[in-house]
Amino acid sequence: MRERILFFFIILLLFACAGEGHYIYAQKNSTGPAKTEDWQSKTEKLYRDIQDSINKKEALSDKLFDDFFNDDFFGRRFIPFEEMEDVHRHITDMFGKEEKNVFDSSWDKWFSDRMGMEDFKTEIKRKDKKITVAIKIPGIDKKTAEVNINDSRIKISFTAKTVKEEKKAGSVTRSESLRSYVKILPVPQDAVPGTGKAQIEKDAVKIVFERENTKR
Repeated sequence: MRERILFFFIILLLFACAGEGHYIYAQKNSTGPAKTEDWQSKTEKLYRDIQDSINKKEALSDKLFDDFFNDDFFGRRFIPFEEMEDVHRHITDMFGKEEKNVFDSSWDKWFSDRMGMEDFKTEIKRKDKKITVAIKIPGIDKKTAEVNINDSRIKISFTAKTVKEEKKAGSVTRSESLRSYVKILPVPQDAVPGTGKAQIEKDAVKIVFERENTKR
């Protein structure tokens, strides 16, 4: 078990070092000072928290994953969405069958809540020098909606209203419910970093990027 834990930390530390190197390199061309963060400590805490919850037979909280896969994680990595899957796979490999079931159940729920777009039709359209990401969100509250974009991910926070109608005994009962969402999407690979501009319309969010020159 100790060997597996050590292997897990070595793998995640390699991810952390690769991301940190990319971040520091990028900061050389910026005016602000380079930030540093102890990613080894973060990965150790992630594993401890996961292990503690599993030992207590508790579902892992969304906050646990949100705190690790945060804006800093997405802001300093080459391929953050692939690295997320790598982290998931390596953690899963550490556990036995019962532990895996607990971990995978919590992971799948969180991943669906954050990355799943099944309930919202999403289209990516490319035209000449522009890329448009259009997300259909029925009942979106424009006042609460926020769109944050960095070089690798799009993060959308919003509240949406759902209306249901049910027919009973010749009458129609109408009910409304509100639900808050946080969704994370990858920036299109051929989008120029830093060019994303968001517009929140009726029942939709549109984000337009400059498109990289594909003829080079």
